[in-house]
Amino acid sequence: MKRGDVSEVEWLEFRRKNQDALLRHTYNITLKQRDAMERAQEYRCAICQNEEPIIDPRSGQRRHLAVDHDHKTGENRALICSSCNLTLGHLKLIQYLARHESIRRSTEKIR
Repeated sequence: MKRGDVSEVEWLEFRRKNQDALLRHTYNITLKQRDAMERAQEYRCAICQNEEPIIDPRSGQRRHLAVDHDHKTGENRALICSSCNLTLGHLKLIQYLARHESIRRSTEKIR
């Protein structure tokens, strides 16, 4: 389905159904549950307490907060903003690189 092929109402309904399916598949929560989590957090990030900073250029609305989850257990923790989500991703990358650098150094000592 292309946006220009249908009315705005049909497009928004299509996007909402796809969002629900994605949330169910990825995080095992429904769109209603995610919306309830956002309301419970007063639409603020669980880490920095700010609202989502990114505005969707098409709708002019703030984007939804991201579902923060444990990649090992799959457990959902809370909703966080895109800035904190990226920061957590960068920290994990730094930890990964540091771990592999120390492995590389230890194998060089063995040689």
